Amino acid sequence: MMSAAYQTPWIQLGPASSGAPRLLCVPYSAKGASLFRDWPQLLGPAAEVGAVQLPGREDRLTEKAMDRIDELLADLIPAVLPWMATDAPFVLFGHCMGALVAGELMLPAARADSALCEDIRRHGRPEQPGLSCPLTLYAARDDLRFAPEQMRGWEALTGQPATLRVFDGDHAFLDNDQEPVVDALRAILAAVGGR
Repeated sequence: MMSAAYQTPWIQLGPASSGAPRLLCVPYSAKGASLFRDWPQLLGPAAEVGAVQLPGREDRLTEKAMDRIDELLADLIPAVLPWMATDAPFVLFGHCMGALVAGELMLPAARADSALCEDIRRHGRPEQPGLSCPLTLYAARDDLRFAPEQMRGWEALTGQPATLRVFDGDHAFLDNDQEPVVDALRAILAAVGGR
């Protein structure tokens, strides 16, 4: 199976699940792929989980963190496409890079993530939706930085329906209780995988 043999520093892979949708998870600012370490077991055969490992994090700590979206995508997309290029459907899951974590080792990555988010904001909203797929927006009920309704701005990216799901917790809700998020993702994966 391709994913068992596929090697790249950009994606850490869970166990292969033949024919299951592929779930690509992108952590938030100053976090690494280990944020999603339990997801392969939590999701079981519902998905084959891959977690993006950006430079400057965890096992890539010695690499320079990136602070420009064009530079990041130029390296990330070619690394991710071979893993996603199967007949199985795929789902992308990303959590906000807005939260900054200051510390001796993670400060350069946090600063780069902050600059990366600003670079993305400079690009602004697209005039035409670039996607033609459904979009599910996840928000935290007690997030003091981004109220759940503010997530509706992401609807501009797609010409298809967007659904807003609100979870208990604050901006770092993934750190506290991942199971409700995984349960919601399991339903999406079942829908795209026809299971």
